[in-house]
Amino acid sequence: MTRAAAWATPERVAAPLLIALGAVSRAAHYASNRPLWNDETALALNVMLLPFAELRGGLAGEQVAPLGFLVAEKLVASALGPSEWALRLVPFVASLASLWLFWQVARRWLEPTPALWALALFAADWTLVYYAAEAKQYSTDVLAALAVWRVGHGLHEAGVSGRRLLVAAVVGAAAPWLSHPAIFVCAGVGLAWQLAVPRGQARRRARLLAVSACWLASFALEYLLVLRSTPAVERLQSTWKHAFMPLLPDSLDAWSWFPRTFVGVFADPLALGLPALAALVFALGCGALALRNRPVLASALAPVGFALLASAARLYPFATLGQLPHIIDPEMFHPPHGRFLLFSVPVWIAGMAAGLGLPWASRRPGLRWAAAVAGAALLWHPALAALRATLEPPRVHDVRSLVDDLMREHRPGEAIVAIPFALPLEYYLVRRGWRTPFQLVQIQRPDDLATLDEHLASAESGARYWVVTVEHPRWPSRALRERAEEMLGERGEPLREIRHFRASARLFRLGAQPPGNR
Repeated sequence: MTRAAAWATPERVAAPLLIALGAVSRAAHYASNRPLWNDETALALNVMLLPFAELRGGLAGEQVAPLGFLVAEKLVASALGPSEWALRLVPFVASLASLWLFWQVARRWLEPTPALWALALFAADWTLVYYAAEAKQYSTDVLAALAVWRVGHGLHEAGVSGRRLLVAAVVGAAAPWLSHPAIFVCAGVGLAWQLAVPRGQARRRARLLAVSACWLASFALEYLLVLRSTPAVERLQSTWKHAFMPLLPDSLDAWSWFPRTFVGVFADPLALGLPALAALVFALGCGALALRNRPVLASALAPVGFALLASAARLYPFATLGQLPHIIDPEMFHPPHGRFLLFSVPVWIAGMAAGLGLPWASRRPGLRWAAAVAGAALLWHPALAALRATLEPPRVHDVRSLVDDLMREHRPGEAIVAIPFALPLEYYLVRRGWRTPFQLVQIQRPDDLATLDEHLASAESGARYWVVTVEHPRWPSRALRERAEEMLGERGEPLREIRHFRASARLFRLGAQPPGNR
């Protein structure tokens, strides 16, 4: 049976169905319109308040995003208004497009049955579903990577015609402007091209080198105009110091980083319930691809290798949570650590699917059943998580409703103590058109409580303070709120309280203070 005839099978019906199921799960999450959380609001405030020309400089709130993504966000927000719907529209559309584009890549990398396994895993991946409705660039990371892989495989499979060369040059040149990790994919695909060109085809090699040179020139221009002036490297290195590959391992713990991270990737961002089994199946799949299709394996794995090198240079986190709590309760473990590796999800999924396809090539029913059981076991957790995200989309907090109530209750002159992050509060105050002046005291860490103490020491009797708390299981929200309320309670009395899901506001009125505190 020819390859074209092989695709004229019921599998052609299964693929659109899987794409539709993946789209429904993503659309349900987008339609839930949950309030923006801290990092989203930090990026949203930059998009809302900065003119186009200033988007390429250092962003406020310690945010970093590709210029192309920021421009797209700004265009949509300018046209539709800076609502949650508008700010999440670009990632949502990118996520939907990725479903179709992944299928185009998978059916060229893999045989028909493994490609369907891959599509099922991709459609159900909880982290991909989550970031379909997140006003951040991680969904466009996936789309840009898939676009480069698609044009790269097109040149390898169908030849280097002038039109294909032009399309590849344009796609690869645009990708780094839309996605920071896209440069890893461009570098990996370019390297795989050179390894795959047979000897004696100097003209073909030169044409592919010319396309790679266009990609490199585009990235160099982006670096000079944008990346060089991005002041986030030091924060990245301090915040994600556990996520950088040891360049020269000098201890058992340093050496253990490699197996921990390798297996951990299958838990986060892949959201698989049996990460050790997934790692084994992936290794088997890589072995199969090494024997059958080395160019595909090289173009898939080389970008991961370049990401590891960038991690060793402490320029890009190779981060994974390494466990599965967010599958048990997605609300409790936001955001996934593995979001920086979301661009590589197609690689891990394709490798697993190739491993599942090994027994399928056999005529032995027992091996096929074993592959089916292994595939179902791997798909079980992400399918449940995707179903839950469809029926009960995850929530982080409901600061939006809190701000609506606070606007009705707040009186001129009442201060607001924001714990631990003021950004969601600030975004919704701006969106709701807040006009009443107030003093803002931000408490993000225990040391900031001293600032509140100084503020209270100079306050007059009768001054009123709202303690506004945005909670999260991984933030020190509750402890900071309790301490702040204790400090206010020592100097005054609580008057009223507003509560919503993981967001609260409590009003205090100060009484006459002892002479020593004046």
